[in-house]
Amino acid sequence: MTKTKSSLYLSQAEKYWLDGDVKSARLAFSDAKDECLKNGDTRGVADALVRSGDMEMSLGRVDEAKEAYVSALSLLLLDFDSQSLSAEIKLKLAQIAVDRNETEETERLLDQAEALFDETDNRTGLARVAEMRGTLLMAKGDCETALPFYRKAALLYEQENNTLKEAVVLRTVSRLYMSLNRMDQAHDALEKSMALFRENGDLLGEAGALTAVGVLRTTIGDYMLAARAFRKAIMLYGKLGHVPGEGEATFYLARVEAMSGGAESIKNAVKDYKRSISLLDGVFWPELVAKAKQEMERLEKVSASSEN
Repeated sequence: MTKTKSSLYLSQAEKYWLDGDVKSARLAFSDAKDECLKNGDTRGVADALVRSGDMEMSLGRVDEAKEAYVSALSLLLLDFDSQSLSAEIKLKLAQIAVDRNETEETERLLDQAEALFDETDNRTGLARVAEMRGTLLMAKGDCETALPFYRKAALLYEQENNTLKEAVVLRTVSRLYMSLNRMDQAHDALEKSMALFRENGDLLGEAGALTAVGVLRTTIGDYMLAARAFRKAIMLYGKLGHVPGEGEATFYLARVEAMSGGAESIKNAVKDYKRSISLLDGVFWPELVAKAKQEMERLEKVSASSEN
């Protein structure tokens, strides 16, 4: 009965949160904690604190979120059965430390989370730690050092048969390989990523991977296959009604058509630049719109001068 009541309070809190009624959500989270405290359910109190902390984070109230996470963690210190939850909390605190540029604190929390996940053989948790380390290194521009962490994350997700997360990480792996000019390995990672997205029925992920394949093919000068990949991506984005993705892929298609040369290709490029501008204007992507306009105008000038 008690568990049912505390669960009910938590459900109410999350409903209030989603509805934007923060005051009622806080009261419901507090009721859930009180109910668990009354019945000696330490894990329940910690869980309510974590979820209330997540709400505060979503509202940008970082200090309040941190206070909730630290309180939850202090309740779980001696509870071996709650090590995975403790590790999850440490990851949340690590993200706060990242946002505050607290490098040493970030590393300390990541080390602690990794140790807890390792003790409980939580490979998904270990993968998330590896991803976070890789992301921090990428942000510093250290792609070579970031790469092994992302590869480790992909392997751990594969071992857990979490193929969708593996696909997402492999797309980042391919981007890192490209930045290091290791195009064959980038292509292999992308092909596997695309296959996994398709296997999971994730058309949006597949479209993103196809766009990345097109960019890679463009980089190595294989314009025909690049255009083919972009067209497939455009088709999928159109099917999903994903306007930003369709606009971006159309922009890249226009660019590769312009690179291909020839009157027909240039004509198609101008048409696709116009199409991408139309799509991207509607989703407020001014940087890419400006780039598309600039490249289209330059192409039209070159085309006009060659005709004269």
